[in-house]
Amino acid sequence: MDNLSTGTFIAVSIILTEMKSEESSTNLTYKARCALCNQLGELRKSHIIPEFMFKPMYDQKHRFIVLSTDKKEPNKFNQKGLRERLLCPDCETRLSKWETYTRDLFYGAGVPVTPIDTPSGRFLLMEGIDGTKFRLFQLSILWRASVSKLSFYKNVDLGPFEKQIGDQLLASDPGDFDFVPCLLFALIADGKPMDNFIHIPEKVRWSEMIGYRFVFGSQIWYYVVSKRKLPPYVREFYLSPEGSCRILIKDAADVSFVREFAIDLKEMGKLPD
Repeated sequence: MDNLSTGTFIAVSIILTEMKSEESSTNLTYKARCALCNQLGELRKSHIIPEFMFKPMYDQKHRFIVLSTDKKEPNKFNQKGLRERLLCPDCETRLSKWETYTRDLFYGAGVPVTPIDTPSGRFLLMEGIDGTKFRLFQLSILWRASVSKLSFYKNVDLGPFEKQIGDQLLASDPGDFDFVPCLLFALIADGKPMDNFIHIPEKVRWSEMIGYRFVFGSQIWYYVVSKRKLPPYVREFYLSPEGSCRILIKDAADVSFVREFAIDLKEMGKLPD
């Protein structure tokens, strides 16, 4: 869709002052309470969205372009994803194990994937997933976004769900897979995975459900945050404890918020060549 589907340049609406602040504090020792275990100590600079999800966006100089529909913010190159002092070394290690598993799942040997065509669309059936590890990865992203103080994640506020998910992460407990499930949509452009695009998380209403929408790693991640029982047809499209997951395939040109973002950038003359 125009130039939004090519190159290694897309991240959306990242607040530039946060990047400058991070760069200026690189070598500082910072002690505070860990957001997960609440223990006082030196905190690591943690990613919310893992660094390996940014890798496809980098050019030969290890840069990607930050784009914003804010007319006051010019396009800018950046060399790393957003990080903040959030977790102690032990908790950082705990979450990194699930990140490593997910990196290998999507970019390594992975698991068997079967394309299936249906009257309602095409999807990928993944089987043989370690349900516990992938589920904890999914929850960790949502939880980190909720506790983050970075403006990029300002739309994510889990309220009472935040502590419950944090307790599950601390105990390495995936919990009930029907509690805050994550639906995945594979985002493609020109027939290829659109892995060069990260979008600011947003609170959304989808069908009769309320939740949060993230875009990274060529996937749209819809987290359903509700105490209501989900319809049976929805339960078919998120991770099961047995390790299967159906991922619907969506063309970026047919996804309204992606299409509108590209149109806005083009009208402002900010869409890269």
